[in-house]
Amino acid sequence: LAQGSYGSNSAKSSDIQRLCAAMKAPLMEDDVEDGQRQAVPAAALWMVLLTVFLDQFGGNVLVPMLAPYARMDFNASDADIGYLFSFPCASAFAFSYMMASFTNSLGRKPVFVISLLGMALACLCQGAAGSFGWLLLGRTFGGMWLNILTTAKVYINETTDWDVTGNERSYWFAQLSLCQNVAKLFAPALGGALSHYGLNVPSLATALVNIVGAPLVYLYVVESPRFLQGGGAERKALRACSRRHA
Repeated sequence: LAQGSYGSNSAKSSDIQRLCAAMKAPLMEDDVEDGQRQAVPAAALWMVLLTVFLDQFGGNVLVPMLAPYARMDFNASDADIGYLFSFPCASAFAFSYMMASFTNSLGRKPVFVISLLGMALACLCQGAAGSFGWLLLGRTFGGMWLNILTTAKVYINETTDWDVTGNERSYWFAQLSLCQNVAKLFAPALGGALSHYGLNVPSLATALVNIVGAPLVYLYVVESPRFLQGGGAERKALRACSRRHA
């Protein structure tokens, strides 16, 4: 807000601006112009949670049998096994900024679909690896898509509102944290059970599930209205906030 645009009310406008910034401008539906805050179907939010669950599941399903798999099939050393655990973390760290860039440039929905296909490819590479190098490549490539949690947080923040007690948005953020932890809890257990049919079976099964999940996410996830409207949404929010506190 330009200080000179409000004349004698400049001090008041400045106070409003600081208040809106401190409160992150929580808006009621009747304060929003041109449908800036548009509700998305609950199915879209659940599919976003499913995306996070599958990506976290794919990154952890091979953990219990990773060491014996690498030793028995590829004669891996202790150092090699250490690489299998450290390289995914390194790729997740290195790819974090790129994930944020893709989220802002491509949109939220395409990133969700690409992450599922990327994790499917990573699991397929691990399960069908013909050498230790391919196994390490699959682990490293899979670590990149663990950053999908960031995109999910952005989507929930843009498509849900705080009510008087903050229940709506906090509910979905709680579900997001829950599905992440549930994936980390059950992935090793299920991976260990599937390993009775072959040490690479957990990765191959997870790849298949992610491939099936990708078209479902494409069909049911609605692109964030905030992303579609671009920067104009932020300006409208500030104007609505200033009118409400005038």
